[in-house]
Parts: sequence; C-alpha cells; structure tokens
Amino acid sequence: MAAGSHHDEMPFREKRMLSKSGKHAVRAMAVLAGLGQSARADVSTISREINAPKMYLSKIMRRLSQAGLLNGRKGRGGGYRLTRQAECISMFDVLEPFENFNDTANGTSDDPLSCGLTARRDPCETIQFRYLSILHETSLAEVATDALPRVKTARTIPSQGLCQEVCS
Repeated sequence: MAAGSHHDEMPFREKRMLSKSGKHAVRAMAVLAGLGQSARADVSTISREINAPKMYLSKIMRRLSQAGLLNGRKGRGGGYRLTRQAECISMFDVLEPFENFNDTANGTSDDPLSCGLTARRDPCETIQFRYLSILHETSLAEVATDALPRVKTARTIPSQGLCQEVCS
C-alpha cells in the first residue's frame, strides 16, 4: 500500500464501530430497559451501573431525552424512564443521536439502490446499508436481555491465513 493512502490514516485496531457516547447510550438504555417502562433511575445509579462518568452520562441522557426516547424528571422520585416499551425502540433510535449515519442510507428500504446507494460501484455502501438495517431491526429489548441469536461467522487465523467458523 502506498504511503499516504486512506488506509494509513488510522490503524485498524483503533477504528471503532460505535463512538464512546454511542456505547454509553446503549448501556444506559439497556439498564433502563431492565427496569421496565414505568421505573425510573437517576444518572448516578446508571453511571455506577455502566461505569461511566456522571457528568458525561448526564449529557448523553439529555440527548436521549431530546430524541424522545427518555422522560426525565427532577427531584424526589425523579430520574429517567423509557418513553415507550423497549421492544418498540430500535438500536438505530438509540444510536442515531450520537453516530454519523448517512441520511440517504438509513437502512429502511428493502432495496439499497432505492436509497441512493450505488452497490454495484461501491460495496462499502452495501455494507453500510446492511449495518443500518440491522440497527433498525434490532430492538432495545433484544440487546438488554441478550436475546440476539448467535450466528456463525468466519474469522481469519493470521498465522495460518485460514478461515475458521466460530460462534460470536
């Protein structure tokens, strides 16, 4: 690979699928989903549960409230609660306020070409479409209860250059 190519910008191990804010949002929402729709939890409690800085988590929770996913109340008996059942909140809903998703490829159409994607020219856009589709199809309830089906994936063994089926 030539020096200065786009692959030199960031080593592979540093690239992340989700931002730190996105990960904290998912974890915080999973805690609330575990409590049920009507139960409330304050930021301090959630912060301890997911090991996130309280002030940082406060900003995340505010943003989730602004997105219509949480209802917050101050004072005695206050805290945050889900605005709807966890089964009705998609992972796209949770992550969209924090991640830089391409608006033209929101993963809601059955045909990636109808979303303005050029799958024949750029396979990365097809991957993005499928990733976003999975986020739309996966509910907070599934993530919170670890009810996602386990799938077999292929993993390369670097020393042998072979593929091995593993359960992920």
